[in-house]
This record gives sequence, structure tokens and C-alpha cells, in this order.
Amino acid sequence: MTNGNQGNGSVAVRVLEVSQHIGTFYVGVMNAGDLRHIAAADTRRKSEREIEVYTGIQRELSSNRRAEIENYISTFDAAFPNSFIIAVKSEDILSQEGEVIRIRADEKVASIIDGQHRLAGFTDANSAGFQLIVSIFIDLPIEDQAMLFATINLKQTKVNPSLVYDLFGETKLRSPEKTSHDISRALNADTESPFYHRIKPLGKKTENYAGILTQATFVRRLLPLICKNPDTIRDNIKRTNRPSVDDPTNRDCIFWKLFVEEKDWAILKILSNYFNAVRGVFTEDWDSASSPLPKTIGFSALMRLLPILHAKGQAEGTFEQAFFARELRKALSLAPFTFDAYPASGAGETRLYQDILAKITNSQS
Repeated sequence: MTNGNQGNGSVAVRVLEVSQHIGTFYVGVMNAGDLRHIAAADTRRKSEREIEVYTGIQRELSSNRRAEIENYISTFDAAFPNSFIIAVKSEDILSQEGEVIRIRADEKVASIIDGQHRLAGFTDANSAGFQLIVSIFIDLPIEDQAMLFATINLKQTKVNPSLVYDLFGETKLRSPEKTSHDISRALNADTESPFYHRIKPLGKKTENYAGILTQATFVRRLLPLICKNPDTIRDNIKRTNRPSVDDPTNRDCIFWKLFVEEKDWAILKILSNYFNAVRGVFTEDWDSASSPLPKTIGFSALMRLLPILHAKGQAEGTFEQAFFARELRKALSLAPFTFDAYPASGAGETRLYQDILAKITNSQS
């Protein structure tokens, strides 16, 4: 028998019984389409779920998050190895014989304790052939549902994004994330690099890497210069679909062509030349712990500036350090940079970017 197969107005699930302090529940496998049918109605409501009213935790379904998950489900290696937790009333259990539970196949029969965003990412088109692990609680009191919900959503530890990007270094598959990770590692390890020991590999200071930038910050700012849709590109490469230089989505990204041609060394060289120019022109700021320039807001502002200078360098046929230094010297009057003028915020980053850009754009030298 197929787990989660609908028939005679019911969904049959082969389960294992689990006993824990909270009581007995059942773990099984259901087809995504079946779980959507009995529980999706609950995910569509906005901040009206009984469990959320009870706990006071309002989690309106995010359309952006739903779209992200829907896109992920369509990828070559999509997986949800963790379980969806649902609560069902005994009156909606049509039978329970041995290892098989039959649940009434009606909407709103199952209330989702955990997994509403993941389930909302499934559609009629992408549900076929996708099975999900489910933990089924029968007649679980609302206060216990609330405790599970609050524990899962308030006490879980978020994964350090720098660690996530670092894991791309362990893969053999080429991807924009791996390229960005490898470049950050190379710049961090090269004694001649402007970023030597400045990037915290896992987002934390270590004995060898005191660092002032996290690896996540570096990768997040480099990725948009390579492509606009790294998840799609990685998935296409895994499906052995070679990316095209003329890809309309990414051809305007300054490092896209180099990535497609597997010239990561050239991306590394341009970044080295650019930031060595920054270090040479704004030496005191680059080496100062009190300056915003080498910190996250300064790095981010400089990465936003790079496509503009890249376009000019492309027109002149050069990306040498001397070219970048010539352009950056036009903004030398802005130094020294201070946090009073450029606070550690998105607004401070934008102001710094705009001020340097204005100096470079308006200079006649």
C-alpha cells in the first residue's frame, strides 16, 4: 500500500508509534498532494490559526517565503528531510488498524503545528511524486500544540550564514556560491591581499582570523555581481545544463561572463586590484579600527560602486590597480571617513556609496 494514498474519502498513512513525554504520536509518510488537501486550507489563513491566537505569536504567511520554497521544490535536489507536524481530532480518524491510520480526506481536517510555509510552497504542479514525513498528533490539547509551536519557532538556533557558505567549499559541483566562497578564502589567505586575515571564515573570530568582515557578508555582496539567480544556476549546472554568456537574466552582471568561462582567477584578480587600490588611496582608513571604510558598510558601499568603475574600465580596456586608484583618488577629499558621517546602517552605506560616486562622477581629472 502506498503511504498517503487517497481512497474512499480517506487518506491512508502507514505509521510508526512514538512515545515521548508529551504522549503518543505517529510518524509516517504522506504524498504532498494529500497533505495539501487535508491541511493546506489552514496554511492559507492569515494569522487566524487557533494555535497562533492561543500563543500570541502571529506569523502571517509570507508570499515571498512561499515563492522561494516553490522555486526550491522545482530544483533537481529539493528535499525536506524534517517532518511536518500536524494535529488531527479523533473524530476525523476513520480507522486505525495495525500500522495504518485512515484520516478523513476533507479540508481543514489537519491543523499544522509546524511546516505551514513549506507546505504552502507546494502546488498541483509540483506535488506529484513528492513524499513528506509527517508527525501526527491525535487529540493533542491546544495548550500542548502551543508549547510545541512556541518551542519550535522561538527556541531554535539559526544556522550561521557564513557556515552555510563555507559548506559550498566542500562540494565538487561548480556554482556561483562555491566561486564566491573560494574567492573569499583565497583573498583571506594571501599575505599580499587587502583582505588578508580580515574575513571571518565561519562568521566568528578565531586564533588566526580576527576578521572585520564575515564570510557571509563577502559572499552576499559578491554573488549579485556574478548572477541574479544563483539557486537556479546551481540547479541548471547540476542538471548538466551549461550556462550561457548571453543569458538575458545575468548577462549584465559584471562577472557573469567570467563565471561562465570558468575564469574565477580573473574575478579574483579584478577584486584584488580594486581593493588594493582602495587600500593604497585610503590607507589610514583601511587600517583603522575606527573607520567605517573597512567594515561591513564600507565594503558594501565599495561593492555597489564596483560595477560603475568596471564599466568605465571596460571602456578603457583596463582593470589594473592603477586605473582603480586613479578613479578613487577623486574621492580622497572625503577622508577620513567617520561613523558620525556614515553610521553603521543601511542609510550610512547608501550615503557613503553616493558620496564616493558623486566625487568620481563630477571630477574632471
